[in-house]
Amino acid sequence: MFKDVMERVTSGSAEIALEVSNSSFSWDDSSPIPTLRDVSFEVSHGMNVAACGTVGSGKSSLLSSVLGEVPKISETVKKVLEACSLNKDLELLPFHDQTVIGERDIYLFDDPFSAVNAHIGSHLFKEVILGILKDKTVIYTNPSVVDPLATGSSDSAEATSITPIIFAANVSS
Repeated sequence: MFKDVMERVTSGSAEIALEVSNSSFSWDDSSPIPTLRDVSFEVSHGMNVAACGTVGSGKSSLLSSVLGEVPKISETVKKVLEACSLNKDLELLPFHDQTVIGERDIYLFDDPFSAVNAHIGSHLFKEVILGILKDKTVIYTNPSVVDPLATGSSDSAEATSITPIIFAANVSS
């Protein structure tokens, strides 16, 4: 799938469910400053990933980028499509370059435990993220690098195979 969001590699060709390489995303394509800048990461099939950071650091924008709601800033893609004569092919697809081809098996949650107490959150985390979805690819946001649902263990992310992606807030002067 050729689209201005993130690359999803099909499950038959690799163990990677989602790959982002040196990409920038912007809610406003006319803005000179991107919402997310120089984002790079890989998510393997079945991997659980926590996007951690303070309020306003870009966690929710990351999930929106995965969904294709925040466009990737890329003149290169346009040039490649034109050079490969793919624009006519894309016009045939129902949603052009945003057409989803193949199955998506990635679950996205934006701060799913903020509205519940620690006991309920811990139960949901264990039963849903680590239970029902244990063999699925999960990306969720969390305001803390340390898992707030941990039961006293300082290494809960390591013990539960959660890979944190840490966001630092962009502060403009």
